[in-house]
Amino acid sequence: SIANADFTSPAEVEAVLAAWEGRGPQEEEEGSVALLPLPPSPQKSFCTELLVLVGKHGRIAYKDPLLYLARLCGAFFFTLFLCVLFVYQRTKSQEYVLQHVFLGSFAMGSCAILALATVFVGHAEAQIVRREVTDGMYGQLAYGMATAVYQVPMMFLVAICGLVPLYAVAAWPWESLPTVWLVFGTFLVAFEMAAQLFSLDGKVLFGLLNFQNLWFTSFIFSGIFVTREDVIWPLRIFTYILPFGWGTRSFFWALFHDWGVDGSGGFSGTAPCDPGLPGCFSDAVRGSPGTGFFCPGLPAVECWGDVGPRILDSIGSVYRILTSENTLAADLGYLVAIAAAFKALYLLRLASLLRLRAVPRRPPAALPPLDGPQRQTLLTVNDVVAPPSPLLALVGMPHLHGALQAAAAAAEPKPRVLSFASDGAYVEAQPVPSGEAANLVLKPGWLHKHTHCIAGAAALLASWDDSTSATGVAAQIGAIRNASGRSRLLLVLVQASGEASPAPPSEERIAALRRACDLEPRNLLVVSADGPPPSLDAASLARGVKVLLEAAAAYYRDEARRARPPKATAPQLAARHHTKRAVFAELSHEPVLAQRHWQLAAEQLRELARLAAGSGAEAGGAS
Repeated sequence: SIANADFTSPAEVEAVLAAWEGRGPQEEEEGSVALLPLPPSPQKSFCTELLVLVGKHGRIAYKDPLLYLARLCGAFFFTLFLCVLFVYQRTKSQEYVLQHVFLGSFAMGSCAILALATVFVGHAEAQIVRREVTDGMYGQLAYGMATAVYQVPMMFLVAICGLVPLYAVAAWPWESLPTVWLVFGTFLVAFEMAAQLFSLDGKVLFGLLNFQNLWFTSFIFSGIFVTREDVIWPLRIFTYILPFGWGTRSFFWALFHDWGVDGSGGFSGTAPCDPGLPGCFSDAVRGSPGTGFFCPGLPAVECWGDVGPRILDSIGSVYRILTSENTLAADLGYLVAIAAAFKALYLLRLASLLRLRAVPRRPPAALPPLDGPQRQTLLTVNDVVAPPSPLLALVGMPHLHGALQAAAAAAEPKPRVLSFASDGAYVEAQPVPSGEAANLVLKPGWLHKHTHCIAGAAALLASWDDSTSATGVAAQIGAIRNASGRSRLLLVLVQASGEASPAPPSEERIAALRRACDLEPRNLLVVSADGPPPSLDAASLARGVKVLLEAAAAYYRDEARRARPPKATAPQLAARHHTKRAVFAELSHEPVLAQRHWQLAAEQLRELARLAAGSGAEAGGAS
């Protein structure tokens, strides 16, 4: 696996680096493939990966308040606002019975939509996860389980934050809180898993819109507006596979089923009557067929009953999703199944994005010797017998290049430095793109181009005084930028020091020059040179080399990210991808990552050799 601060101690990393620097070129035997099998790297157990990822996810949740903390506060204040909006329902009279249902439905919906934060944060995290899983740091199953360890309890925390205002302000009966909390928390877990699935969309905006569409569709098909039996197929499937309907039914059953049954805390406004009289409703909840109730002074459509079970049956005659029947176990089972299905779809989609099926089979240990064009094709990658060096370019003021090259030779990693007297010479030296040979692992001259021709970072050294023209310097930077493409550019302003030297450049002039050259602040340096002849002190030399190496490393890391995995599973394409990633990792001074990609490239090349040998044998048999 890849060495990092989570899985590997600093001593082990230093041992790997020391072994890598001390290695020599591999001798190849005549008639054999030069790429020797690499020893298998030790793999951490699933439990170790899970524990490390749980700790990592906990630190992310602590440092990023948007993921959970903001949602805890949002759930509390959203439901508090709803309680203030429905404040008169605290009176518990018949005309406010239905408002408790509306309040609960709005609270469920507002807390569920907060999972949009998971889509936003998860999309950014997914890019890191895809790279780390591809590099072998951990498995996607361990990551999925580690996120679930936090998702489930945090959703129950979000649920309790949303329920506290409902019980404290809306005067819901506290004895129903445990059951309502269980249903509400499981309901939110299902939406959390759905949000994590949509975080893998290619664009974060698409993920946000897709989750919002799912939330709205679930709300529409919850059974409150249209009953399940009245929805035509195939649209009826949404009433089964989306969580709102299952959560709504048990949420209100848990809230109402014991409300006022003990004789206290019920809803006022009802009076007993004979069920045979017009306008009198049968009170089957009381268990006595000879009793009923009506609401004096209120129309029949506003008369719901004084206790929870009676209210559920009355409202259920209008909103048939509500019932006094206990379906808690079944509804919780459906919600858990929906959440598990979304989590499984997330893992499957993550696996498809990682293209796990592109990993080749391990070839046999003994490979037949190859000759001729096949051998040359396989050994294109063998140009690297020592770690390649990052390439830097110095342009302008050539009398200072020698000192900078000497300082670079003492730096780590030791770069290769190109020297150009002017920006015109740099432009003329840039390589011309060549076509790609289909039968080679790499383009012809690809390795030479990145280690001897295209600099990871180029620095323009320009003399600075009161007469320096910002337009002229910007034109030189533009010429270098057009010739070098994506290479990092630095501008080093060299100012003479001494009694007769001009005053240091003002911040306004420096800012204007930086804007004209389109450079970031860290890519513009101002140094002093003693003279004559002008020379840089040790501190300025070290500073310049350090900034150049950091810029070059950033360039090579960006180039590595641009080398996307191939869509096809051909070993030749996979070997090309991992070889490029390995070379760029070497150039950015990431030896552990480079070793991993060299190993993957070697496996692909051995598979390619096996396929080439098999094709040769079949051709010989046919002839």
